[in-house]
Amino acid sequence: FVGVPDGVGFRVTGGTLALATVKPAAPADTRSWLALNGTLTGGSFVGVPGLGLTIVRLGVEINRGSNGALEIPALDWTDAFDLDGDGAFDDDVVAGTHTFAFTGDRLAASGVANVDLFGFVRGTIGFDFETATVDVSDPVAGVTLDNAKLTTLAITIAPAPLPGDPPSVPFFVGVGDVGFQIGGGTLAMAMLKAGTPGDARSWTSIKSSVITNVGLVGIDGFTLMAQQLQVEINQASGTPTVKALNWQTAIRYAETGAYGDDVTVGGVTIDATGQLLRVFVTATIQIDSFVHVSGNFAIEKGDDLFVTAGPGPTIRATALKIGASNVNVFAGFGHGTPDALGLQLSNVSLAVVLLKEAPTVARPVPTKSWFALKASGGAALVGIDNFALGGTLTVEVNSATDTAAPALTDAVVGFTQLPGGKLTVATGPSPAPSIDIAYSGRLLRVAGSAFITIDSFVHVSASFAFEKGDDISVTLEN
Repeated sequence: FVGVPDGVGFRVTGGTLALATVKPAAPADTRSWLALNGTLTGGSFVGVPGLGLTIVRLGVEINRGSNGALEIPALDWTDAFDLDGDGAFDDDVVAGTHTFAFTGDRLAASGVANVDLFGFVRGTIGFDFETATVDVSDPVAGVTLDNAKLTTLAITIAPAPLPGDPPSVPFFVGVGDVGFQIGGGTLAMAMLKAGTPGDARSWTSIKSSVITNVGLVGIDGFTLMAQQLQVEINQASGTPTVKALNWQTAIRYAETGAYGDDVTVGGVTIDATGQLLRVFVTATIQIDSFVHVSGNFAIEKGDDLFVTAGPGPTIRATALKIGASNVNVFAGFGHGTPDALGLQLSNVSLAVVLLKEAPTVARPVPTKSWFALKASGGAALVGIDNFALGGTLTVEVNSATDTAAPALTDAVVGFTQLPGGKLTVATGPSPAPSIDIAYSGRLLRVAGSAFITIDSFVHVSASFAFEKGDDISVTLEN
């Protein structure tokens, strides 16, 4: 037991610890080196009612060197010691049954634990924490670093138990029986700091595996289930303004050689290439057996874009993209049965782009914004004998506003002037399709088709379209 007797502390039920330290014999030499390897096969936090933490297994590895408050390179324990005096520095350092085999700096911990935070958060999680010293080179982001500090952390929900482990406890966040239950998945994080005193810049990237079966439970008449959920974030912070890192090409673990080493955390490869905030989800919603919604959805905020909006130089703009695909909506009774009665929207796809002028020294309070939309789908009234009504609809919009001059018509974004001649909007996790926005001018277009059939006697069908584009100048004659 570690803690206050009969109070708060950590009760250890099994494990091993191997520790080795080295110090020079000269009193004036303050250098020291430490190596540690520990495993814990059982333990629990006790003494705080409602707060539970039970270690299923835990491993810790440390290899460090220090000189007072300064960090120095760690030892290579495989070729640093001559213990038998034969002149060869190749002797093993053994503590108990453990042989130290560290070759460089090491700080890592991994394990599995059952948590219960006052009944609000409970379940089994796996974790994998590690630090490393890396070199960084990203010319686009303007970053060159030697001996930067890379910290990685992976958190796995409901990990598959190893032989000898107890079964994983389903992960739940909520109160009583009402809350979110998560089936499984891994959230991987990589955090990079310059490692130089006075340099406060940092870079962070987060990426999840496919997180499965995220559901809201415990509310009668309402079901929300995300069969798949994926999250990606890539950001930077510091002054002056710091750009996000290209993790595919920027990292080197060795002292020399090519850059571009993979950063893999908990089986997930960190591979973002620029500033990014992206969420993909495949979800189903059911409301009181009357409204049913299912489909793929995506929301993404990436690097700023340089857009062309009328004559003059390009304008830097922030961009938010929202997409959806294979969305089906039913409102009515008997969903999924031959007796279904109601309104059915089918195969709806959607791409929305929201652009806003970024602040600059010349325009610290920007006023311009732009909106683009492309949507399509089908609709039908189902379940009425001898009567059919339905159709398809496509909507396309490209517009602009300027709060400094709301009464004027502002120039829209020419998406065909972007690299590749378009802006691509994701609509959900793979293999969901993407939608391209390639408008070149102002646009409001609605087109579609409709049909009606009454008792096999009346049949009416038609196609329709209307469009409003850029203003044009005309010459009038008397």
